[in-house]
This record gives sequence, C-alpha cells and structure tokens, in this order.
Amino acid sequence: MQFRGVCIILLVVGSLFLERHAAIEQLQHGDIVYNRDQLMALRPAIAELTHQIPEELRRKFRGKRGSPTICPLQYDGTTPPPLVTSTVAFTADQVRGQLTRLHPGKAAGPDGVSPRVLKACATQLGGVFQRVFNLSLNLQRVPVLWKMSCLVPVPKMPRPSGVPGDYRPVALTSHIMKSLERLVLEQLRPMVNPLLDPLQFAYQPRLGVEDAVIYLLNRAYAHLDKSASTMRVMFMDFSSAFDTIRPALLGKKLTAMQVDAPLVSWIVDYLTGRPQYVRLQHCVSDRVVSNTGAPQGTVLSPFLFTIYTRDFNYLTETCHLQKYSDDSAVVLDSSTAALTFS
Repeated sequence: MQFRGVCIILLVVGSLFLERHAAIEQLQHGDIVYNRDQLMALRPAIAELTHQIPEELRRKFRGKRGSPTICPLQYDGTTPPPLVTSTVAFTADQVRGQLTRLHPGKAAGPDGVSPRVLKACATQLGGVFQRVFNLSLNLQRVPVLWKMSCLVPVPKMPRPSGVPGDYRPVALTSHIMKSLERLVLEQLRPMVNPLLDPLQFAYQPRLGVEDAVIYLLNRAYAHLDKSASTMRVMFMDFSSAFDTIRPALLGKKLTAMQVDAPLVSWIVDYLTGRPQYVRLQHCVSDRVVSNTGAPQGTVLSPFLFTIYTRDFNYLTETCHLQKYSDDSAVVLDSSTAALTFS
C-alpha cells in the first residue's frame, strides 16, 4: 500500500514534472505501476518528485499573495508594542464556551495542540486563555505560531489535471486561534453590521444563498412586468478572492467604520507575517511568510472579505449589484437605463 500511495501522488500531480523526468514517461497517460521491480527502478525520480511537488504548489499559492520571504520563525529583537487597553475584552466563561465548541475529531493544527484536549480541559483552561487572549488584543499582536498555516491543496473539480490552479489552498490553523477568532468575530460583527452592504447575502445571520436568488428573481420580475422592458444580468466572480485583501487598506476601512483602534491593529497584525507551508501526503514545502490576503479555512477571513468589499455596491431603481461572498450579479433594466464602465 505504501508503494501504491506514492504512485497515486505521481498520478495526480505528475503532469507538472513529467517533461523533466524521462524515467517516468510511462505515467504520462495515467498508468499506475504495480510491479515492484519497476517501482524500485523509479525510486530516484520518486524521491525528487515528492520533494518538488509541494514546493511547486507552494510557489503557486505564494504567487497569489505577493512576494513572501523565507520565515526564520525567530524573535526579531524589536521592542514590543506598548500595552494598551482595548475596549474589547473576553471573560473566562466566553473562552470556555468556545473551547467546548471545538470538534474533538478534527486534526491538530501546526501548533500540534489537539482540539480533543482543549475541549476536555475547557474548564481548567478557560481562565488561562482568557488572560492570553486579552493580552494579545492589548498588545495588538498575534503569536506567530497561531498565525501559521498548513496549506492543503483541495481539488476544485472532481478530476483535477494536476495543474496547481486546479487546487484550492485550504489553511489548517491552530484550534486555539480558531477559538480566539470566534470571540473576536462576536465582538466585531455588532460594530460593523449596520454599515455593511445590505445586498451582501453571505456570512450574515438568517441570510443565505436562497435569499440572494429570491431577491434577484424578484427584482428581475418586477422590471419585466413593465411593458416593453428588457433585463440584463451580468454574473461576476473574483479570482482568488481572499488573496486580494490588503491588510493596510482593510485597516483603513475598519477605522473609517469606527472600529476600536487596538482591534484594528490586531486584525492587521493577524493578516501580516503569516508563516505558511504546503503539505501533500507526507511531504512538506519550505516555510514562507505571507503579508497579503486572508487564508481560506479560517474563521475571520470570510467576514473580513465582506468588510473589504462593502464599498463595491450599487443600488438604484433600474440597476443593482448584489453579492454572495465573492460571487456578484449586476441586474439592469436595460430598457430605461444604460450601464457604463469608466
């Protein structure tokens, strides 16, 4: 089974490197080698590929997030920021409540802390993590280990061709950090909800994709009920949506929304200096640091993307722009209005 597992890795992503390795040309058409002698002859190529595959995926995912550098994961010697008192604070009971919500069957994050242990010891750990979480907010800093992401390539389609673009980088992060993110989200949502785009139907309480579809159809039918009317609908999708977030610009938008200043600084730090690496089967890439974008698979990222794109909106009697996460639709009554782009 071990040899077969290695062959399956080659089958899935081997098309990236086949031109470089003439020794495994028989895999070019998707053939799996079951003969042990043949497989032993391919061991040098397999060893090189199993190192290059996660590196190639890491470079692909890194390219979406600017130009990160190799992460030494060491203290840089800079003076810690001054301790401030944030208006956002958590109680021990709130922390315990989040720890008890953790799914014990989930795998541990890069910090190696199992959610099963956190859940079982929630009563004892509530007070400890309360002090750590509040200190993190007051220092406006997130521990580097909690920001670390293990990127697992998840296929976007049933049968990916092996090209890195066919995979979505889902981040596995610390479960301690997930608990802190949920607590921050509970505090952040009431601050900004009144200022969010009312036509963003994702990540909102009591709203879903069904509401987005119903609203679109209702507006379209209302236009079509008019005599000699014509409707036009344009659907748009952001490419690598979460990777478009620039932390500094997001911080300015949060400040404009009157969000607590220490919390804004904490969120900006949460999105910058994020160590990440790619894991594929039992192979891992080198670590790099990402300073742009928000990792997919975390608790805060979807809501931060909603805030980031809130000013991408339009609503009149004849035209409106509605969104569901990174999917957008422009609905226009073209018989009475014209849509122009500048």
